[in-house]
Amino acid sequence: MAVVLKDAQGAVLSPITCQTTDGTVLSVASDCTKTTLMRLGKQSIVVSSGANSATLAVQGVPQRQWTGQHGAASSQGSGDYNLAVLDNGTTLGWGGNPYGVLGRNTDSENSFSSLPSPVLDAAGTASLANIYQASAGYVNAFALSQEGSVWGWGENSSCNLAQPVCGNSSKLPVRIRNAANDNILSSIVQVEAGANNQVALQDNGSVLSWGYYHGQGDTSLKRFPGLVKTPDGTTTLSNMVAVSAGNNFSLALSNDGKVFAWGYDLGDGRLGAGTTFSSPRPLPNTVKKQDGTELTGIVSISAGYNFSLAIAADGSVWGWGDNSAGEMGQGNQSYTGVPFAVQIKGPGNIGLLSDIVMVSAGGNHALALDKTGKVFAW
Repeated sequence: MAVVLKDAQGAVLSPITCQTTDGTVLSVASDCTKTTLMRLGKQSIVVSSGANSATLAVQGVPQRQWTGQHGAASSQGSGDYNLAVLDNGTTLGWGGNPYGVLGRNTDSENSFSSLPSPVLDAAGTASLANIYQASAGYVNAFALSQEGSVWGWGENSSCNLAQPVCGNSSKLPVRIRNAANDNILSSIVQVEAGANNQVALQDNGSVLSWGYYHGQGDTSLKRFPGLVKTPDGTTTLSNMVAVSAGNNFSLALSNDGKVFAWGYDLGDGRLGAGTTFSSPRPLPNTVKKQDGTELTGIVSISAGYNFSLAIAADGSVWGWGDNSAGEMGQGNQSYTGVPFAVQIKGPGNIGLLSDIVMVSAGGNHALALDKTGKVFAW
């Protein structure tokens, strides 16, 4: 961070020092060389040199990030649909439009779009603006705004849109409400849509979920976002850095490289708990390896339809869950899911996939990008 302080005559003052007005949300080096924001919103830094001082305002916004379709996008109505966020903050949608999931104020059978068109704002008169990330769910979609609030549109039968009334689909974006339903949801840095499950990451490292399969300790329907609990149910998840949502299950990645999973399983091992279950899991479990130890060292996660992928810090890729189409990359396919994390093998079943920097778990297929620009698919 380059900071210059001048006096009333325009002379540059040196040396200068910097100090934050609130160390819990922003840290700054005393010599003004580095600033780290921990929360969204406007913060202040006091820059001083001798008797001269000035206040510098900084703005914390969500990081722009690629989300991808994952494995929960719609296959109903006119077919699949897609979302893309442009650098100018506009969201484009194309493909099928069941329940008005393209956000164009229409959901008729023939309202599919073969070309990208802007998602409209709440009034339906202009494009939805200032968007940093979007996620395509089964038949509903979500977008994260610059200030950390969330927009949602499409199907709402499972209270997907966190509105006072469930069941009514919305063909235009609406603001997702907070847990108390007394304001809009705020301080969000990532939002992901699954099937009947939605999950969001707050700027303080906690995780919110709503709909069904929400990880809050019971199997009831949650109309508004609530905090996801720890595996023992005694407190809530903290220090999380990423989330992902699949077909009625969700993932969260902690800052120490562990993966937490909760929601639907019913025999395919998509929760990676080391075993399968006969009913949805109301609390998260940590993802395990075959020897029963926790999967660690993970830096990226992606939930597909009934399976998941994760990248470790060394560039290796791990997977767990459904393997009916060979999603586990083991050189075979089986309707018996893999309930623990296994390493994805290399092409031709030679060695292990390595040097990977990005993965995407889809419906029944997977993609990986390595550091040289090669794409792998299975």
